[in-house]
Amino acid sequence: MYIFLKFDKLDSVFSVFLLKNEMNFLNFQKIVKDYPIFSIQDLKLFFPGENLYTLHTQISDWAKQNKIIKIKNGSYILSEIYTKQKVLSELIAAKLYSPSYISLEYALSIYGIIPAAVFTITSVTTKATRNFFSPIGNFKYRKIKAKCFEGFVSKKEAKLTYYIAIVEKALVDFLYLNRNKFKAEFQTWQDLRLQNLQSINFQKIYKFAKNFDNHKLLELTINLKNYAKSN
Repeated sequence: MYIFLKFDKLDSVFSVFLLKNEMNFLNFQKIVKDYPIFSIQDLKLFFPGENLYTLHTQISDWAKQNKIIKIKNGSYILSEIYTKQKVLSELIAAKLYSPSYISLEYALSIYGIIPAAVFTITSVTTKATRNFFSPIGNFKYRKIKAKCFEGFVSKKEAKLTYYIAIVEKALVDFLYLNRNKFKAEFQTWQDLRLQNLQSINFQKIYKFAKNFDNHKLLELTINLKNYAKSN
């Protein structure tokens, strides 16, 4: 039979096929192969005929067989050999802990502001700060005020969506969450080896920074603007 489900936080309706409502790996693989990450709660929707104990037991067995990979308690992904293509870490980050958007060092590396590659996915959230360390990578989330949860755009990948800060907001998030480590002096920016600052719109920087209501942050942004002008 066919069952139509609306996947949580995704604005799409997916058709899933269950053969006699049996939870075998082939059926399971057909259902979850297009999802970046799934939880026990998701599986309760996918397999409404199964009880919670059966779901936990089956998932535990498949994890031991390396058919699925545990990302955190209750959240998993299919092992790569059972998916059509490798799932972007950005999509996993979006589903793993929400609401959140990618920002900070990871976004700044993508935009070429930080020269070194950054392998930990760094995001900001309105929820508590959390870190998740998994076999497929590390995911870090830093808390900011709800009124500062702005300045990001959506990205589509394989019909799924994640969010990432625009370059100016990623830089402001980075400065704010590290403000106690930084001094408003040129040596700070030289030590960080920031580059491509000519592409930064400092009017946007000031707008985002002002919303944080933090004097140290404004002081840092003004000094960074002067540094950018001198280089």
